[in-house]
Amino acid sequence: MFPASVATAYAEYLLPLADLVTPNLAEATLFTDLPVTSLATMETVARRIHALGSHWVLVKGARSGSKVVDLLFDGREARLLQSPFVDSLNTHGSGDTLSAAVCAFLAQGLSMVEAVRQAREFTLSAIRGAIHWQLGGGHGPLNHL
Repeated sequence: MFPASVATAYAEYLLPLADLVTPNLAEATLFTDLPVTSLATMETVARRIHALGSHWVLVKGARSGSKVVDLLFDGREARLLQSPFVDSLNTHGSGDTLSAAVCAFLAQGLSMVEAVRQAREFTLSAIRGAIHWQLGGGHGPLNHL
């Protein structure tokens, strides 16, 4: 993770310029000083990050039983987006894949909500596609093909 001074610079200079910010739970905690321990705190951190200037916030990666839950917030409505949890070591780059896919779907003219939904499906497919890979040690890459 990065130092608090970097988080402060992000909050002050970059987040006000962003259409969408996609923090994972650790990053959301760093920006807000509030650990995400429930879906309620997930919404609270999304609201706090939104108040820093981003138009949309997607807080990613909460677990709820056999589901992964992300929360998409636009300043008015919080949308819970759920997908099955895939037990895989090959998740390295999943956040980058998700944000790049959102950009690609937005470039195709989709709304933010639909772009995020389709990007989540694309990322889930890439994780599933690499579930049986055994590449080196630690977290391996996704299968984007």
